[in-house]
Amino acid sequence: MVLYVFVAILRIRYPFDLEWIEGGMVEHVRRILAGQPLYVLPSLDFVAFIYPPLYYYVGAGLSLVMGVGLLPLRLISLVSSIGCFVLLFLFVKRETEDAAAGILAAGLYAATFRQSGAWFDLARVDSLFLALLLAGFYLIRFGVSARAHVAAGLCLSLSFLTKQTAAVMFLPVVLYAAAKNWRLGAPLLATLLLCAGGTIVALDVLHHGWFAYYVFQLPSQHRLLPDRWIGFWTQDILRPLWIACALAVIALVRAARRDWASFMFLLLLAVGMLGGSWMSRIKLGAYDNVLMPVHAGLALLFGMAAQVPARTQEPEVQRPKKPARRGVAPAPGAGWNAMRLVGPSVVFLFSIVQLALLLYDPARQIPSRADEAAGFEVVAAIAQIPGPVFVPAHGYLATLAGKRSYAHQAAVWDVYGGARNDARHQLAQELGRALREPAFSALVMDGVDVLEPHLIARNYIEVRSLFGTRDVFWPVAGMRTRPEIVYVPRR
Repeated sequence: MVLYVFVAILRIRYPFDLEWIEGGMVEHVRRILAGQPLYVLPSLDFVAFIYPPLYYYVGAGLSLVMGVGLLPLRLISLVSSIGCFVLLFLFVKRETEDAAAGILAAGLYAATFRQSGAWFDLARVDSLFLALLLAGFYLIRFGVSARAHVAAGLCLSLSFLTKQTAAVMFLPVVLYAAAKNWRLGAPLLATLLLCAGGTIVALDVLHHGWFAYYVFQLPSQHRLLPDRWIGFWTQDILRPLWIACALAVIALVRAARRDWASFMFLLLLAVGMLGGSWMSRIKLGAYDNVLMPVHAGLALLFGMAAQVPARTQEPEVQRPKKPARRGVAPAPGAGWNAMRLVGPSVVFLFSIVQLALLLYDPARQIPSRADEAAGFEVVAAIAQIPGPVFVPAHGYLATLAGKRSYAHQAAVWDVYGGARNDARHQLAQELGRALREPAFSALVMDGVDVLEPHLIARNYIEVRSLFGTRDVFWPVAGMRTRPEIVYVPRR
């Protein structure tokens, strides 16, 4: 946890992308502060990302105080990620009455920072969504009043309004809670229906149907990647976290021996978070950040397993005694009791090994001074170009250079991959017309991919590269891409 916070603090003020879509999130906040709607007909001017709006509005509120930029959005994620540590600690401590187990749970989640794409503190929706989701689970598990379950419903609704995959993750737990105790489940369900359901309807009406188009229709049309159906389990989960997985199974077995209701809650929590991460991971465009929920679920069970064998005073489930064979002394539960005697040292040894397997080089997660200097040089180069400049993958750089930004390339890709032909066709026509006229004095394109490459090749010519070296201004998280090539119209 200390290592992660150290990395996050050192890079929170970096004025450029740590991950290539961060700048697009800032442009969404800027649009809110300008009084413009987010979910509109896709156009060259603006295309929304495929997320609900809560993170943007929280960012807009903080930006009113701190100024528009990456810093307030990263601060939200940093605070949210620390909130995840605290919630995991409190959850496991409350479940096991062992603070050390809670610290191990939070520590394992922190150790998955690099496995999750070095994502916790980015200007992205994931840490806020996960903190709200964990808060809702905590209130359902330990809340004993209708008021606590109303608060849980509110947290889960806000999580869903931050990232819509929250619904897949909390649905099993919510249905179980409602079936187990209707007196507490009714206010939970009512709050979810009113807050989440009512907000969805209101947002879709206010945006004339475009909210549902972006948040539900486009994500549902992402192409599936069959190689990840199994790779998620083998490469993403078992290979780096096989010890945590084994301890998670031990925690579930132990919970089943102790308390069936506790076992069912934990099992359904794990199923929801595993299922939600898997459903996201198998789609085109998914990155390592979608593993954050399953990492949090494994960390919770990992912490519980680390405590379980150490509590020798825990009563065993009473079972009928079998008559002893002649010459053999009866020893009911001897195998489990022996495990409990050697368990603490074994479990903590494996915990140390698991944490060691997740070690990463912190220096590689922090941009250098050369990266920052190169970023300012790129902004200066864009500012020196007269007229409009199209920077599709990093439009915020154009904003920093005093020019207008346009639709982000990642959001345009989502529309191009969708099945609503009228929206896709209109956007492609508008972009094609702008490239043919040409409407731009220059294009600043990434070397990885471009939009409408045949139109660019026909109407523009490459004139220069922005960098003299391959070593600077690469994002430290997400897709490895940077603005590299300047094109100008053919004469």
